[in-house]
Amino acid sequence: MSDLGIDAGAFFSDITRKGLPAGCNAEGFPLFTVPWQVHMAEIMRTFCYMITESDKFNLELSSAVKNAIFFSGQEELYVPQLERNNFLRTWSYCITVIDIEEDGEPVAEEKMQRYLKIMENYMIFSRKKTFAFELGGTIVLLFADYAEDMVKKAVTDLLKRCNFQKEQCYVGIGRCTPGAQSIGKSYRQACQVLKLQKNVHNDKDVVAYQELGIYKLLMDIENQDVINEYYAETIQKLVEYDSLNQTNYCDVLQCYLDHSGSVKETAEAMFVHRNTINYKINKIEEMLNCDLSELDTRLLYSIAFMLKKIM
Repeated sequence: MSDLGIDAGAFFSDITRKGLPAGCNAEGFPLFTVPWQVHMAEIMRTFCYMITESDKFNLELSSAVKNAIFFSGQEELYVPQLERNNFLRTWSYCITVIDIEEDGEPVAEEKMQRYLKIMENYMIFSRKKTFAFELGGTIVLLFADYAEDMVKKAVTDLLKRCNFQKEQCYVGIGRCTPGAQSIGKSYRQACQVLKLQKNVHNDKDVVAYQELGIYKLLMDIENQDVINEYYAETIQKLVEYDSLNQTNYCDVLQCYLDHSGSVKETAEAMFVHRNTINYKINKIEEMLNCDLSELDTRLLYSIAFMLKKIM
C-alpha cells in the first residue's frame, strides 16, 4: 500500500476507529468473519475456486470486449460471450480510456497493474455491470446499462480512490451507445477525447465526448488529408516561424481569438502593453495575408487551432 502513496498504519487505524464493519465498508476493504469450527483448508479451497472462476471470467470478458472494439461487425465473436457473462446485447455501453504517465512516460508495468487492480476492486464493490482491463498500455473501463452522468461520476470517484501522486492521469469517456455492437464506437470516441486531453496537457479534468462541442465535428473528419491541408493553409506558416525564430506569434494570435479580437483584453491576459499586441497582430496579418478584424477570418483561424489540438 505504501507503493501507492497510502499510509497503511493510518489506513487500518481509521478502519479500527470507525469499528470494523463500518470502517471496512467505508474504505471498500473486505472483511471476513469465520466460525471456529470451519477449517482453514476449506476456506483456502473456496478461495482458490473463486480466483480460478474470476480469472476465467476476466479472460473471456476481456476477449469479448476487444472483439467488440476491433470486429464490431462480427457479432458472433463477442455477443455470446457477453451474454454468457450476463452482459446483454440490448444494453447501452460506454467505454472510458485511462492513460497514466509519470514524467511524460508510461508508468512502469508493475504500477500499471496495481492501479488496474484498484480499479477492478472499486468497480466490483461499487456496482456490477462494469469491467476493467488493459489494452495497448491504457486501462479500459466498460460500463453497461449506465446513464452518461453516472459514468462520469463513477470515473471521478474511481480516480480519487487511486490517490495518484506524481503521476499524470489522462481520461477520455465515450458516449453511451445503444447495443453491444456500438462498443467499438464508444471506444474510438473515448480515444479521441484522450488524445485531445494529452495534446492540451489536461490531466486534471474528467471529460466526456458529449461535452466537446465543435470538437465532435472536427474529430469525425475521417480524411486526414483534409485536416493537413486546412492546417497548411492557415497557421502552419506561423507555427514554423515561431519555431525558427523563437517568437510567440501563435500564442498571441490564439489569445487574440480567445478574446474575440479585443486588443485590450488580449494585452491584459498576456500582461503586455496594447501597443505590443497591435504591433504583433499587424505582423501576423502580414505573414498570413489576412484581415483579422473580420469575424469569418477569426473563425477560420480559431478552427485551425482546434484542429492543431487533435492532430
